[in-house]
Amino acid sequence: NAEKTVSMTFRRGGRRGTFYINETPLQSVNNFTYLGITLQTQGNVFTRHINDRVNAATRAISDIKSIGKLSLETALQLFKLKVDPVATYGLENVWLHLKKKSLEKIEKLKATYLKRVLCLSKYTPSRLVYELAREPFYIEELRLKLLLPTTPAYQDLLRELHEKKRKIWDEFYVTD
Repeated sequence: NAEKTVSMTFRRGGRRGTFYINETPLQSVNNFTYLGITLQTQGNVFTRHINDRVNAATRAISDIKSIGKLSLETALQLFKLKVDPVATYGLENVWLHLKKKSLEKIEKLKATYLKRVLCLSKYTPSRLVYELAREPFYIEELRLKLLLPTTPAYQDLLRELHEKKRKIWDEFYVTD
């Protein structure tokens, strides 16, 4: 059915191919969601998929009412049950191709969630939030949980996160 079918050409530059069904040209698209993973014309780029996952996870976070009234333990369990599956769908398939920017977007999800749970300003540095909650960085947790390989983008982001964490001033640990 030409009305229900679209085409997407995976390419590195060049022109798009035109495909026909019974002499009717198919609509050509730049991205397509197949089995929940958003594919793009550059076959190893998944920024659109990560953006879709982060947006869906953010909506899942917003669905949780009175999040600041929950205990930290309960809120973390809720995160693992409600937000984590949405955020990580298809991650095993695209992990090797993710750039640092995409990993940063994933990392910000848990930090944003923890800020809401702890009733902190959205401008609070994420490294302080992770320290307050005594939680590991989200990408670190995901890599271990899903048995994902270490990539250069992952190592670069993790090194940056730990460097920022080391720069937390000593007074932070002794204040009320």
